[in-house]
Amino acid sequence: MRLKITILLAGLMTALLVAPGTAHAEPPLPGCTSISGDWRNIDGQTRSVTRAAASTDCYSSYHGTAHLYGKCSPADCDWGTTRIDQQSDGSWTGQYVTGFATRHIWLKTSYFSGVRYLRVYVQSHYNDGRADTTFDDWMLPA
Repeated sequence: MRLKITILLAGLMTALLVAPGTAHAEPPLPGCTSISGDWRNIDGQTRSVTRAAASTDCYSSYHGTAHLYGKCSPADCDWGTTRIDQQSDGSWTGQYVTGFATRHIWLKTSYFSGVRYLRVYVQSHYNDGRADTTFDDWMLPA
């Protein structure tokens, strides 16, 4: 009887440990820092990036996607989704190439007073004669 109870308890514990939704069996990749989430610019009057949606999976690769939105009127401009790659300093970089500009993006999280921010740095080179621009924005989770 005691053996049956031991086997039953062992089976129950095993089922609980491998149940769906539990933590990953493997640790995250070394040095990988997730920036996943929906982020909003802390400056409601920004003239640059208003929102960033990032998806990174530090359990499978050092690559992810970013979906940025720029300030436009009457609605924000959807820049679309681009691939981002993690750099050795923990930042993520990517680029948007359109008919009128090439934008290099740099994203990295930082903590200030216990609050997690996403820093979004964008350098834009315009093909239509406009002066190049650089924007440095800080975001909080939406």
